[in-house]
Amino acid sequence: MSRQRIAFTSACKVRRRRKIEKYRTSVIEFMSGDDNSRQNPGKKDRLKCKGETHQTRTLDDYLKKTK
Repeated sequence: MSRQRIAFTSACKVRRRRKIEKYRTSVIEFMSGDDNSRQNPGKKDRLKCKGETHQTRTLDDYLKKTK
C-alpha cells in the first residue's frame, strides 16, 4: 500500500470513530433525560462502570413514541 492510501484509511477510521462517539453521547443524553426515562429507586439498582456508579433508568414509553 502507498503512504497516501494508509493515511486515507487512518483518516477514515478517525472520522468514523468521532461519528460513533457523537452518536453515543447523544443517545446517552437522550436516555438519561427526565422527560424520557426515570431512575429506579433503591440502592441495588445501580451499575458500576469504570469506577463510577450510575443509577439504572427505565424508559417511560416506547422509543417510537418518545421524541
